[in-house]
Amino acid sequence: MIVSTQTDILGKRYGDEQAIRIIATAGFDAFDLSLFDMYFKKDYGMNRPDFKAYAENLRRVADEVGII
Repeated sequence: MIVSTQTDILGKRYGDEQAIRIIATAGFDAFDLSLFDMYFKKDYGMNRPDFKAYAENLRRVADEVGII
């Protein structure tokens, strides 16, 4: 069984990168990138023109900490 959680609250407080690190440290196997802010914040990483680089960076962070 894979145990996961959303990045929503941690992402708002610490940013998505740090949220992924915290989730991995807490022992979760996976994370669900919460995209709620796409609707509320125009400057959210996934709304920017460089969204692919933003997503690739989050994947790199997840790989570093061993979470899917």
